[in-house]
Amino acid sequence: MGFFSNLFGGSAEGQEKFVYIQGMMCQNCAEHVTEALLAVPGVLKVNVNLPRGRATLRVTGDVVEKDLLKAVVNAGYGVSKITEQKED
Repeated sequence: MGFFSNLFGGSAEGQEKFVYIQGMMCQNCAEHVTEALLAVPGVLKVNVNLPRGRATLRVTGDVVEKDLLKAVVNAGYGVSKITEQKED
């Protein structure tokens, strides 16, 4: 299945989502956001880029964007958008 999922744009490791976060000021903020996002069902991996204010996530197909938003907001930060395309 891995061959066909890679061929058609999917991946056995999940898909990428980008969460654009507002209000992070330091590495502790980035770690707090990382922990909050990893607690969301369906999130497999999180990489927070503090200078860009962006978290790159690897998620399963059943992750709910509303849950991603809620996790970041409950951690004390804002979300400007959640996309499947990286924007610089």
